[in-house]
Amino acid sequence: MSTTARATTDASKLLTRFGETVQRIPEGKGVAEDVTAIVDLTKEQSDDERGKGYITRAELEIAAEQTVSREDQWLVHGRKLFVEMMSEPEAGLRTVHVVDRLKRGTTQGR
Repeated sequence: MSTTARATTDASKLLTRFGETVQRIPEGKGVAEDVTAIVDLTKEQSDDERGKGYITRAELEIAAEQTVSREDQWLVHGRKLFVEMMSEPEAGLRTVHVVDRLKRGTTQGR
C-alpha cells in the first residue's frame, strides 16, 4: 500500500471514529451539504476589538479530498461559522479554521 493510500485509510478511520456531521454551505449560498469532521470548538474568547460579545473559533479536520473554499460557510453545533484559513492537506486530512463573531448583551434604544 502506498503512503498516500495508507494516509487516506488512516484519516478515514479517524473520521469514522471521532467525526461528527457538520454542514458546509458552498460559497456561502445554496444548499448545505453534510460533511464529516473532527470538531475542536475552542473556548469562547472576549471580542476586544468590538468591545463586547465573544468570538467562537473551531478547527475542523476534514477529508483531504473534500472540496472547500475560503467563501464557504459552516454550520457547527447550531452556529454559522466563516472560514478564517485552511491548511494544505496532510496525512489524508485538511484543517479548516472557522470563526463567528457574535454580539451579546442588550441593545439600547435611541
